[in-house]
Amino acid sequence: MRLRISALLSLFLAQPFAAQANDYYYGLSLGSTTYEEPGFEFKLATLGGKLGYRFNNILSAEVHAGIGDSDDANGVSMDMTYLTGAFLRADWSPVADGRIKLYILGGFSAADLEFKTASTTASSTESGVSYAVGMELYANREHGIAAQWSRYLDDTLRGVDYTLDGLSLGYFRYF
Repeated sequence: MRLRISALLSLFLAQPFAAQANDYYYGLSLGSTTYEEPGFEFKLATLGGKLGYRFNNILSAEVHAGIGDSDDANGVSMDMTYLTGAFLRADWSPVADGRIKLYILGGFSAADLEFKTASTTASSTESGVSYAVGMELYANREHGIAAQWSRYLDDTLRGVDYTLDGLSLGYFRYF
C-alpha cells in the first residue's frame, strides 16, 4: 500500500514538470548582417545564438547574442564586436500539425560597432527598437531549422541615417 501511494504521489508531483516540458528553447545560427548608410555598405558574417521561453502556443520571449566579423568599403573597415537583443515573439502555424511556424519578433537590440580608416578608429554602441520575421520547420516536436530576417537598428550615427539588417539560417531545439 505504501509503495502504491508513493508511486501515485510521485506521478502526481511529476505532472507539473511534464506539462512544462519543451517550453524552453535555444538556437544557433549563421547569417549575414548588413550595415548600410549612404555611400557605404558592409556585409558581415555572423554567428548567433538565442535562448527563449514559450508561454503558450502563441507568445514567447527570447534573448539573442551574436558576434560578427569585419568588412571593408571605400577605405573604411567595420567590425561588429557584438549584437544582442531581447524580444517578444508571436507564432502562427498555417498547418494543422504545427510542423511549420511563422513568427514575428518585436523588441530592443544593441550593437557595438567599430569603424577604422588608415588614420582613425571610432567605436560606437548603438541601440534601438528591433523587429524580425521568420519561419521554423520542425523535424519533430523538439528539433528544427529556422530562417529569419531582422531589422536590428534603424537610426542616425555621426549625423548619417543607417540600417543594420540580418538574414540567418539556424538550428533550434526545445527542451
